Amino acid sequence: MLLFMRFKRAAIFLWVILLLGAGVRAYRVGEEGIWLDEGVSIARAGSPVSRIVSGRDPDPSPPLYYLLLHFWIKVFGDSELSIRIPSVIFGVLAVFAIYRAGGVFFDRRTGLTAALFLALAAFPVYFSREARMYPLLLLLSLVSYYFLGKMLRGGGPVAAAGYICATAGALYTHNLGISTVLAQNIFILCVLRKKDIPIRRWYTLQGLLLILYLPALATLLRQLTVIGKSFWSPPPSALDPVRTIVSYAGSLPAAAGLVALAAFAFFPRQPIEEGADRGASARGNVLLVSWLLTPILLPFLASLISTPIYISRITIAAAPALYLLAARGAVRIPGKGRRAVLTGLTGLLLVLPLREFYRPLRTEPWREVVRMVEAEAKPGDGVLVSPPWYQRFCFEYYRTRDDITVRGISDEVFYPGGVPRLIAAAEGYPRTWIVYFQERDLTPLLEENFSGRFQPEASRVKEYHNFQAGRRMGIRVYLLSGGRD
Repeated sequence: MLLFMRFKRAAIFLWVILLLGAGVRAYRVGEEGIWLDEGVSIARAGSPVSRIVSGRDPDPSPPLYYLLLHFWIKVFGDSELSIRIPSVIFGVLAVFAIYRAGGVFFDRRTGLTAALFLALAAFPVYFSREARMYPLLLLLSLVSYYFLGKMLRGGGPVAAAGYICATAGALYTHNLGISTVLAQNIFILCVLRKKDIPIRRWYTLQGLLLILYLPALATLLRQLTVIGKSFWSPPPSALDPVRTIVSYAGSLPAAAGLVALAAFAFFPRQPIEEGADRGASARGNVLLVSWLLTPILLPFLASLISTPIYISRITIAAAPALYLLAARGAVRIPGKGRRAVLTGLTGLLLVLPLREFYRPLRTEPWREVVRMVEAEAKPGDGVLVSPPWYQRFCFEYYRTRDDITVRGISDEVFYPGGVPRLIAAAEGYPRTWIVYFQERDLTPLLEENFSGRFQPEASRVKEYHNFQAGRRMGIRVYLLSGGRD
């Protein structure tokens, strides 16, 4: 009877956590316009299946997420709300998956606490509110770890099949899905014992994963070739991994709370209630440390050795390890009241940064910019959008008028050597609009080279708060009048 009551209480807590996670992810999720990466998702998902699978332009990433979005759009359309709903679903399922993973590696209480942290933490919430592959990568990575735990507990063919499907899915969702496989192999090499997973069986599974991944290797090599030539990410600094861990919490105070709780996971076991934390051991710490550090250090070291590619969002598979470490530390704190207070305070610190997500103009305001230009443009006007990929993936998504000409134009034309090309591009239109997505103000350049045509009073900046950059940015709009027919 007591066991049943505990299970019923855990089920109620889990449903509350899932509803919280769904609420913070779904609330006003369709109100903001799309930004560049979401425009890329729509463009690739709108391509034929053969092109999606090929991994060609516009995004040579693995195809699984785009295939799912492709068929979703066919049924539900490509509105802002529709394209983000799959990410909300993946994000909520990830909350359930971390509960199960925490339970299989440690205990139910650890799983519930980790689920609470994942449900409320700014980093996974943010990416569960946009049309990108990151919440799917997070979900599949968690499911992969769950089935790894089942195999360690003696699971048979079903656990092995689940592990293969989830891990292969992660590999076909993002190239950094390979960090999950690497982290798991580091863990297995450190702690594998005969009674866990026979070494031959483990590497048979790894060989099967390699065979399944072979079709994607050509795409991966093509992407590495493209990235090797140039990539927009700046060289990483030594503090970037630390900043990434802070970003998992959404703020420095919230990160301090998670890290403080995580420290208890490494303390000698405290005498807590019977049945709690039965999986606590050095093996659990090895698992979580490998899980946390590998997805962070792999792209960080690659960026130091070769082309910089390090950005926090590609490490999302590491975030659950921090929440699990904090949860494991929380359940080791002696005293129910003390545990509840510290866990609740950490949860509150995680919630506070979420306020930023529900303010207007949190993403690139392309919808507002296109509506403004179309409302003021006259038939025959020209619109030059720079950099050009914003014209293709954002401006065209919102464009409704076909009596104006819209072109993408390189940022190079706004520097001295490229001004003649800018002048040539602006000729031939009664009026020319310049939509510029860079921080530099073009007013001095336009005043110098378009005297009499540049209308400063028509210039404006549509600002927004860039969550990932942590600062305000904007899209600049300029107007040139009196071009030649």
